[in-house]
Amino acid sequence: HPHGGGEARASRGRTPVSLWGKPAQGFKTRKKKNQSSKYIISRCKK
Repeated sequence: HPHGGGEARASRGRTPVSLWGKPAQGFKTRKKKNQSSKYIISRCKK
């Protein structure tokens, strides 16, 4: 597990990651250079 065990109430100590060590919670994991990126429409930002 990427966050490890630790003693008692230890905090994460690093950015939130998935079980496989990839960043999680809001981090974009999709490659921007994908060919199909031009077909994906991004939402309107407020």
